[in-house]
Amino acid sequence: MSWTLLELLPELLPIAGYSVVASLLAVLGLGAELESWHTFLAEGLSVMTVWYAFMGAAILYGAIYLVGYEQVLLRVRRVVAE
Repeated sequence: MSWTLLELLPELLPIAGYSVVASLLAVLGLGAELESWHTFLAEGLSVMTVWYAFMGAAILYGAIYLVGYEQVLLRVRRVVAE
């Protein structure tokens, strides 16, 4: 199993891209969750509190499971197996 970096480049570029997307989505989701806590502590339970909490959870789900697990991890496993 001898390969060069140029042979792995087409496999590694999508992994790097999906990793960046997952990281950005995770930061955005955490920001929404923190904003929901801030809104809850400042105003109490309101529509915006629930909205921020729901959106933060949905974005974190997309970042961790849909992109991180289903895209990045499976591609990394496939590259390592080869």
